[in-house]
Amino acid sequence: TLLGHSFEEAWSSAAQELTRWQDQPDRVRRIDVRSAWGRFPPVSLERSDQPSSTLPAGTGAAIEAELGALLAAQTAAAQAKLRGLEQVVQAKGPSGALLNEKGMLLAALGRLAEARSEFEQSLKLGSPPASALNNLGNLQMIEEQAGQALETYGKALDESEAVPAIHRNAALAAYASGNE
Repeated sequence: TLLGHSFEEAWSSAAQELTRWQDQPDRVRRIDVRSAWGRFPPVSLERSDQPSSTLPAGTGAAIEAELGALLAAQTAAAQAKLRGLEQVVQAKGPSGALLNEKGMLLAALGRLAEARSEFEQSLKLGSPPASALNNLGNLQMIEEQAGQALETYGKALDESEAVPAIHRNAALAAYASGNE
């Protein structure tokens, strides 16, 4: 590394050197770092009780505040979209696809019981069954009912085997339920 320079500057310098020698591959070769340490031990990697972070004081609180603001914005956007969707349902009447979408928004807002009701209703109204069943399985996974979720994903796959996300979800449910 370059003493007195950042890690990024050291890598940038190394990349420039490698580019300079690219037409002479016999002059540049890879080094096994662990073997090199046996002969030339690193001198600047001592253990320390001091935190390794060099972030300025207050950075953690600032990050938490930013994340809180992002979460609040995401929640507000989902609530606004939910209100708009409810207006469409009132104007046009419920459909399976609209209720399925409403269920996804409710789940994102943490309103799981309402989401479950919307998914079940969407199935009755002709929502694409694979989508609604996949969403029901997702709720069951959130509620730590992996065995039940696996059955639900199986039903979704019976409806449509062409959706990779359902296969992935079924595999995760199988793993979570100990059925590897």
